[in-house]
Amino acid sequence: MKLIALLIVAFLPPLILAVNFLYLVLTRSTYEQIFQKLSIYQNFSSQDEAIYLIDNLIGYFRGKNMLEQNFFSTQAVLHLADVKQVFKTIKIINLFSLAVVSFSMILLIFTKKCSLIAMWKFKVYRFIVAISFHSPAGLRIEAHQRCKRR
Repeated sequence: MKLIALLIVAFLPPLILAVNFLYLVLTRSTYEQIFQKLSIYQNFSSQDEAIYLIDNLIGYFRGKNMLEQNFFSTQAVLHLADVKQVFKTIKIINLFSLAVVSFSMILLIFTKKCSLIAMWKFKVYRFIVAISFHSPAGLRIEAHQRCKRR
């Protein structure tokens, strides 16, 4: 039981980080916001050209296409090939972490050491605790509960 809990604790943070990282770097809106904030669109003849290159870059990272040779320099292509390898490594870490966490959760459920109802109660309790630390309403709930105990 302790080993299963340890596996979940060890592999859940990398899973969360990898999912968030991959979402950010493989989503067009992330690049559009950066281009807008840094006024990068001004360096292109049109915003459509910039969006085409963003889609080309994301497609390259996903393995769907090659980089636009007329835009990226040889040095940039070499650098982006290294970046693509890093993304592949992060995807592997993501899948492995997902498998370990999923397998561990299934083991917890089927060993009956942790029933679905107990897991649900734990999630509700964790949610209430998180709310109590992060919102004024939660602070009032926590204060009210303390008063009831006295």
